[in-house]
Amino acid sequence: MGMFALMLIIAHLIADYPLQTKDMKKSWKGLLIHTFIHMGVGFIPAIIYLYTGQSKGMFPKVIVCLLIINLLHCIIDYCKEKLNSIVNTKLKVYSGSIVCAFIYIFDQVMHCVIIIMTIQFLFEENFNCCEKVISIVSLEKGFELNTSTQILLTLIIVLLNIFFVGYLIGILLKPFKADNLVTETVMEVLFKSVDNGSSNYQDFYGLNVEDMLNNETTDLKDITAQKKITFIKDSPAKAGMWIGILERNIILILCLINSIASIGFLIAMKALTRFKQFEDKSFAEYYLIGSMLSIVFAMLSGYFIRSIW
Repeated sequence: MGMFALMLIIAHLIADYPLQTKDMKKSWKGLLIHTFIHMGVGFIPAIIYLYTGQSKGMFPKVIVCLLIINLLHCIIDYCKEKLNSIVNTKLKVYSGSIVCAFIYIFDQVMHCVIIIMTIQFLFEENFNCCEKVISIVSLEKGFELNTSTQILLTLIIVLLNIFFVGYLIGILLKPFKADNLVTETVMEVLFKSVDNGSSNYQDFYGLNVEDMLNNETTDLKDITAQKKITFIKDSPAKAGMWIGILERNIILILCLINSIASIGFLIAMKALTRFKQFEDKSFAEYYLIGSMLSIVFAMLSGYFIRSIW
């Protein structure tokens, strides 16, 4: 039954990410469609389990298991969307994004816990999940998994690295997202020196340059401003998402082959595509935070896979 639970978690991740659209979250109709998709995808591991010769007479229990899991899934998703809407209206952007990230993580943890607990209850088996997770993370000696379990756990971690982490980073970066433009303002001011009365020209950068002159300026008509705005066209739809997916998977592979130093080359290559936008400080910070989060999560994924094998 442990294999069945792992296959259902994989089915859940596939149905919850690549097979779910944003429109499904906006209405009851979309939520029901999403639930039926979950049910359909869940039938695939159920059929595999039923026809492997290990589950004779288990068909009714398997169907009841799928119904319970998907019913609770629908309820949890509905509650999550309600909580997100409340948080987005009541809290400020920065604090709201952190709370939404916790809601998002809790939502996925609850889905996995429900899958495991439902199978344990209906089939009267104890997986000792907490002990096994601790053993994997702590690299406990003498702890071994069979090959099929290792493959399924590896696939789960890869899916989490691709989809779960990508959406989590998107939620955390929402308050830091910058506009696609770089603005440069140059103000040329004519003022008279207090010491000798001679006139001098000087360039200042900033919008409040008149406050810097300590009442030594002439009329405001002597102040001329030149503003240069560079609009940077946004990348194609979802290009950033796919770049992030490739980045995390490459970092994961580099961790598995113990080539951590190569990560620096990957980040440098990625930075070249956004070089012009680094003139905007807000974008540079947004890019840096996103890259660091992506590296951390990808390295953790690689660490867990190495622990499994």
